[in-house]
Amino acid sequence: MGRTRTGTVEPFVDAQGRTYYRGKVRLGDGSRDRVDVPEAFMFDEAKARAYVAEIQAEEDRRGLLLAKKRGTAPLCEIAADWFGRYFQWRAGRGFVTAGDTEARLRRYALPHFVSKRMDEITRDDVERVVADLDAAIVERRRYYEDREGDEDEETGGRRPGLSAKTARNVWGDVGRAFDEAVNSKDRSLRVLRVDPTIGVRGPERGDERERPFLYPAELVALLACERVPLHWRRMYAVAAYTGARSNELAALLVEDVDLEHMKIHITKQVDRETGKMRPTKTRRVRSIDVEPALVPLLELLIAEVGQGGRLLRMPPDEDRADMLRRHLRAAGCTREALFADDELRSPVRFHSLRDTCLSHMAVRGDPPQTIQWRAGHQTYAMSEHYITAARKVAVGFGVPLPALPAPLVQATVQVAPGSSRSIEKNRATPTGIEPVLPT
Repeated sequence: MGRTRTGTVEPFVDAQGRTYYRGKVRLGDGSRDRVDVPEAFMFDEAKARAYVAEIQAEEDRRGLLLAKKRGTAPLCEIAADWFGRYFQWRAGRGFVTAGDTEARLRRYALPHFVSKRMDEITRDDVERVVADLDAAIVERRRYYEDREGDEDEETGGRRPGLSAKTARNVWGDVGRAFDEAVNSKDRSLRVLRVDPTIGVRGPERGDERERPFLYPAELVALLACERVPLHWRRMYAVAAYTGARSNELAALLVEDVDLEHMKIHITKQVDRETGKMRPTKTRRVRSIDVEPALVPLLELLIAEVGQGGRLLRMPPDEDRADMLRRHLRAAGCTREALFADDELRSPVRFHSLRDTCLSHMAVRGDPPQTIQWRAGHQTYAMSEHYITAARKVAVGFGVPLPALPAPLVQATVQVAPGSSRSIEKNRATPTGIEPVLPT
């Protein structure tokens, strides 16, 4: 394999006696072409070389200068190479869903045109992607229709086909990728004049599976159950009373809680792959109101953890749903809808605690804008689901986001190495519970 070409630069002297640089790149026919270096780089040799190297790399990929010289259409890289650059570009920009997007596209879309040049991809190629997605939705539906029992033995725990929601996510990934290939602000990604997805109808919408939430009585039963370890119950309480995403909870520091102004600042999340801090899913910072019922628990957590510490002990992402189901059963919460897993209903998972918070707020009659902001949804349509569902369950619902059970706010705080003391509750508050913190 030959060495990578980087182009060359030559020094010149202008009328003021300053040394500046111009470049040359090698074209596909072996000839060389001169490149003017922008004024911002032309007086710095290192910057000029870096600029010319980028031009050479772009010429090797697309042959734009050679095409201009010959008066022909430029070369266009194959889809495998372009999508590789696209995935790197998304990761470099810090897109929270970059890894999920790459995995979906590589599995469900790229096989249809991976070896084609980008400008050879047609509407037929894109329609084949949609056809396969529709077939995967049907396969998943038939799986639920034929399924017997709770175990997925034949598939090793993996369900065949795709849910309609996942299929729509794939289609959205395809559309965004080709839009960047036409209109990207990064000019190096612009390789197409026409988007092949234009006019193509996406996959079938299918039926959205109903997601469960906990009624107030079930929430209290879970949080009061002594068979569930205390740190799990605390975590469940903060999740259900803030509505934050699980990886946002994992990133919460003591300093993010401002009880003086009754706010929790959601500024980041933990990347589930790397464990490092990264921006929130929507790349927005938001400050949410602290529910009065949650104040005593937050006071205890702050006292026990101390400044600079993580507010919660979060289990691994893959364990959260399974443990919540076990803990609900231990607490006597066995309502069928919590564990149903069929074409129309999905079982409870850790995200259901977020659904619980937003559903309780909707039943309570909180303004739609408040629910949307608490959830961090980008559009009102994403929050409307909870408001619509609340109308169906409001009668007999119970008191939304009720006072926390007393055991949650009886904690042990380390006051000296090797010693501890119990915090007793002996003062009344609006929630009926307030700890006496150690001085």
